[in-house]
Amino acid sequence: MRIPWRTREYERTCGGCGYVWLAPRWAVHPPMQGLPIKGGYEVKAVVAHNAELAEEASAFLVCAKCGSVHYTQRRV
Repeated sequence: MRIPWRTREYERTCGGCGYVWLAPRWAVHPPMQGLPIKGGYEVKAVVAHNAELAEEASAFLVCAKCGSVHYTQRRV
């Protein structure tokens, strides 16, 4: 169920060149998978999955135009 007031995207503005891009909520707050106390997940699979998510989210951390990591963001 979608909650109407919950942020779905963030608008990021580069501090260097002023370029604007959208970052989805999952990239701003990646849903990392935790490790259970007993059984369930294999540690290597969980680590690999979390690394994959972090790599996908890192594309939204830098300005596509100038490569700067300095930006401001606001909810849209």
